[in-house]
Amino acid sequence: MTISIDNLQAIHQQNLNEVILDGVLKVGDRNYEVKQINNTISVTRSGLEETSTLGRMANAVYDFFARMLTSGESAITTRACQLTNSLQEMNNINQSVDAVLTEVNFANSVLKNGHSRENHIETCIETMGEDSKDQGQIRQLLNDPNYSSALFSSITECPNDGSRFIAHFGDNEIVLSNRAGGTGEYRGVLLREQLENTEYDSLTELISQNYLTENDSMLIYSATGIKNKLKAVTSEFPHLRQQVIDKLQDEMIGNINFGTFCSDAKSLD
Repeated sequence: MTISIDNLQAIHQQNLNEVILDGVLKVGDRNYEVKQINNTISVTRSGLEETSTLGRMANAVYDFFARMLTSGESAITTRACQLTNSLQEMNNINQSVDAVLTEVNFANSVLKNGHSRENHIETCIETMGEDSKDQGQIRQLLNDPNYSSALFSSITECPNDGSRFIAHFGDNEIVLSNRAGGTGEYRGVLLREQLENTEYDSLTELISQNYLTENDSMLIYSATGIKNKLKAVTSEFPHLRQQVIDKLQDEMIGNINFGTFCSDAKSLD
């Protein structure tokens, strides 16, 4: 069954695979032949094989003025050429989406099979504490209800030690790392902000809120292939980058969707 559209803009609402499989596209009262060889798509006007040279010229003049009077069309570019460009762009987007989606699935497989919540907590402890003594204290207090957001009172700096700060929970306190965090390392600014501004019943809950999110160092590491592939497939056609992101925005990476991942500047640095 021939696919029919009223105008060139409507081509973007069509399924590219169906257009290529059918091989014939009707725009208004004009028919076009669609072919794909490898990754290259071509569109040619059909129905002119038996038309005389004069008839072809008359058709060309008619089509020129039709394009000139049609909103969203280029008068100087044939509809066949415009269709070719549109379908080729749709093909480039689809191929880019498939390539990035492969990396998304691989990252999720790595996270599912090699990154438990317990592993996440232990990794965070190693960055929350400056040394084995501090880390040991954190482990001992992980499930202590005295270290909850309800009892959190303040943060003070460690005297003569800029690498540490002290989090106070009423009469209780814990020494934590004040170093700048990178690639999801749980310390410094992020740790301070979440101590002050999030809800948690224990240090275990405080740490776990970042599991499989944009603040999870393992997710950031596993997603390296995703951001590299996104850059690679859109390097030749950078104007298509946002369209690829839009098509994948609801795909999940861990517990965050692709749109959130890409909106975080750190994720795509």
